[in-house]
Formats: sequence, structure tokens, C-alpha cells
Amino acid sequence: MKNLILSTLACGMFYSSAFAQQDGAIDDVGDIAFVAWSASNQDGYAFVLLDDCPNGTSIKFIDEEWTGTSFYSSNGEGENTWTNNTGSTIDKGVVIIIENADNNPTCNIGSVTESDAGFDIASSSADQIFAIVGSRSSPTFLAMIGHVSLPNNGSGAVQTLSGTGLTSGVTAVHQTGESLYDGSTTCNSNVTACLQMINNSGNWSGLTSSITFPSDVDTLFDGSVLPVTLTSFTCTRDDDCTYLYWTTAMEINNAGFELQRRSSVTDWRVLNFIPGIGNSNSLQNYYYIDHHNEDTEVYLYRLKQMDYDGCFTYSSIIKSNSVYLEDQQQVNCWIDKSNLTVQSTEQIILRITLYNSLGQCNKVLEPYALYCNYELSSENGRVLYVLVELSNRREMFKLLYQPDG
Repeated sequence: MKNLILSTLACGMFYSSAFAQQDGAIDDVGDIAFVAWSASNQDGYAFVLLDDCPNGTSIKFIDEEWTGTSFYSSNGEGENTWTNNTGSTIDKGVVIIIENADNNPTCNIGSVTESDAGFDIASSSADQIFAIVGSRSSPTFLAMIGHVSLPNNGSGAVQTLSGTGLTSGVTAVHQTGESLYDGSTTCNSNVTACLQMINNSGNWSGLTSSITFPSDVDTLFDGSVLPVTLTSFTCTRDDDCTYLYWTTAMEINNAGFELQRRSSVTDWRVLNFIPGIGNSNSLQNYYYIDHHNEDTEVYLYRLKQMDYDGCFTYSSIIKSNSVYLEDQQQVNCWIDKSNLTVQSTEQIILRITLYNSLGQCNKVLEPYALYCNYELSSENGRVLYVLVELSNRREMFKLLYQPDG
């Protein structure tokens, strides 16, 4: 099982050195793939993350020809910059949808801006979008959609993939009109095979009155290449005990979790080993109670997830504060079967807003209490964003919900 947040990788994962390096950052050719673009009713596009996307990551989308050595101009056509400003890593497999790219653009996750006004996906002539990190003058190419090659357009612009590191049918998709990917959203072989599947023009359909953007864009890819696994890891403190909770949404070859603790006077040490399910594609909930806490001590916890073959990864680190510290107060949010629970050790919860993966609000709760329980339904969607509002701050949680049946 490959966890969402990877800080140490003990067994190598080897793919083509040219692209598809799953290293927990969006910085290589093939780290994203386009899954839609639209030009008629609105300019827009969508892409799937094929590697984890840390908070603060920015990707530029450039509506301009690449001549083989540079973009045709420094600012002749428009440019969008999408940024992960969620405060946390966005997991591989998540689809980002950009709408109104040419006029006050919006997106379902993160934020997006337009610069060099003129981002216009042509509906009646050849066009393209390049995704890069870096700058126009020094780009690292991630993906491309549109005409992969064009002759001189009469003004000196030539469109080519030469010099980008992109390959048509693998990390670039040739599309001559607005369309979306309608193939499988499950990647079970390797990243290269997943890229070839998504960038195969035969797996795309043109937009029609019955196939529309953005409503028909798939919002999540899964499979063993893109496992959505450790979805939450939280803790609460009560006198001399810390209660630890974590949830997985998929497990592959998972032997279990080694729970480790660190304090101001001790280095990391193993508290216990909690066996995993092994292989599962449904939500699994785990918990552990650490009974040996000093009231005045602050503790750090992490999970060492271990595969049967000896590979392991570490989770992010969480903190259990002293019961005497004011910043011990916190908000926890989790799903158990179909029950969403939100708990505050701080102030009363004023409002809870549930959003789906498109950023659409589908429920608002106003509990005015320290604890709230809500019964979810399939209408809430599989990817759930929960905004919890207290009187002095707000916190956003991303959870996965798997409806029964």
C-alpha cells in the first residue's frame, strides 16, 4: 500500500526515467494528464494528478505554440496559474476542473488566476494548452492537449512537441476539438500504462448536447497505481491518554501499521503494531489508545505503514499537546460507515458545510455544540470536503465516503 503522504521510501519504485516519477511532487513530465477541454460555451479544461501535489504547488497552463526551443511569445496569448492553497497535499488521482479560463477563472479545488489576458481555446481553428512548472522562459513540461504539431501559421508560429520531453499518446493527447476523456478511471498496472490509457485519443469523445463540460468530467481516478489510502490520521487528548484514529480507503499488500511516538525526552519509539487488512478497496477504520501520557508533556505520533514485501512508508506527524496547553484545543472529523462525526475540544461548532469534489455545497449544518453526528447518503458523493467553522477559525477536512451497495 502506498500512503498518501510519503516522507521515507524504503523500497524503490522504478519507472521510465523520462517521465512518471512518483516522488510526492508535481515536477516531472507526466505528473498530470489532461482529461477534458472545452471551447464553446466557456473556455475550460480538467486534469488529473498522477502524483501527490503538496500545498503551495503552482502549475501554469499556457495557450501558446511551442516552436521547439521556446514559446512563440512571452505573453502573446493567455496563461492560467493554478495553485494548491488548500493547506494540505492533494492526493494523486484527484481531478482538478478549471472553468471560465478566459474570464475570472474558477476551479473545484485550490485557486486559479489568469495573466496575460487572452486565454482563448479556439473552437474553429487549431489550438493547444501546455501545462508546465517554472516559467515560459524556463519551463518543465508536464502535459499537453490539442494539436501536437502544426506548420507555420503565417506569422512565424510553429507548433511542435520537440524539445518538451512530451510524447504524443503518452504524455500529450492529440485533440482537434473540444472533448473529454471517457475511458477507464482505474489504473492498475503502472504509471506509464495509465498515461498511455488517458492520452489515447481513442478513449476520448467530442462534446455534444449529451456529453458536456464540466458535468460529465470524472472527478477521481483510482487503482493500485493511484491508491487513495490513508485518508485521515488524528488524535484527541484526555488526561493521561491519547486516542489515535486513522482511516484507509484502499489497502494493497498491507501488513499493518507500526505506531511510533516521540516526546521532548525520548526519540521515536514503537508503541505497538496494528495489523492491516491486507487487501481492501473499502473504508477501514483503526484506533489505538496510548495510556502512558504525562500531563505536562507534548507527544508526536506517526505511522510506519509496512507491506508484506518489506517496503514501508511514514505518514505525516500529528501532535498531542499537554492537557495544560491552550493550543491542545482542536477539531476532529471522521466517517464511520455512513456516519460523519465532527468533534471540537475547543469552542462550540457554529457551522459545518459539506462540499462535493466539484466544490458544490450539498449540506449545511448548524449544530451549536461541541459534537455533531450526521448520516451521509450517496448524494453527498465519494469525495467529501467538510468545512468546520468555530467562532475564531475555520478548518477544512477531506474525507472519502463509500456508500453501502
